[in-house]
Amino acid sequence: MAKIKESNLGQKLRIAAAGMKSIEEKQLLFYHQEKEVESIIQEFGASGEIKQSEGDFLGIASLNLNGMKNGQMIDTRARLSSEVGPTGLANNQLSLTIVNNETNPRYLHGFEASYYELLVPLGAKIKEAKMQGKDIKGEVDVFEEVSRSVFGFLVYLQPGEAVNVLIKYQAPFNGLDSGYNLNLFKQAGAKPIEFQGEINFKNIPKYGSTAKIIRDSIDRDKVISF
Repeated sequence: MAKIKESNLGQKLRIAAAGMKSIEEKQLLFYHQEKEVESIIQEFGASGEIKQSEGDFLGIASLNLNGMKNGQMIDTRARLSSEVGPTGLANNQLSLTIVNNETNPRYLHGFEASYYELLVPLGAKIKEAKMQGKDIKGEVDVFEEVSRSVFGFLVYLQPGEAVNVLIKYQAPFNGLDSGYNLNLFKQAGAKPIEFQGEINFKNIPKYGSTAKIIRDSIDRDKVISF
């Protein structure tokens, strides 16, 4: 704090900009026990909570289970294919490619055991789950958390290894009358996730028959609308 106080105006502005970027990307979050202060933090967007929202929702989170320090070496790519119907249901197919890019295995940098959670609209029903082409539907945990349905599963990765996970699920959709929204939730402190989406609207004339293509990054919470 002393160095910030001694800095000139230009340096203070750059520090403030860096702080705002870290908050937006959820690399810097705050919490306070006093409700009034916490309310201000939430309004500022620095609390990291999952907000209620209309439309489709996708959050991808992972928890390291074996104490490895591979976090910055794990890359995740996500591809969502969605067919949205007029009856308030979306048939979604999510493909995840998870890669352990560690090239120098050593103490605390090697075999990765993680638990992945997919946060989707409340009431979503899983239809199919595969890992490397193997059926794992019976191994997927399904539960509710923060007003969302969650699909949880284990992923094991040796250094240099990649796995593909395919999840097909049906999700209730609300708010379509006012427009299509896809809410992407970023895990606090995590690396960005490369994201691609293909949204098809079935028997909804105002959206046309051409698929909507998304190429983005889950580097912060964001809403993609059509």
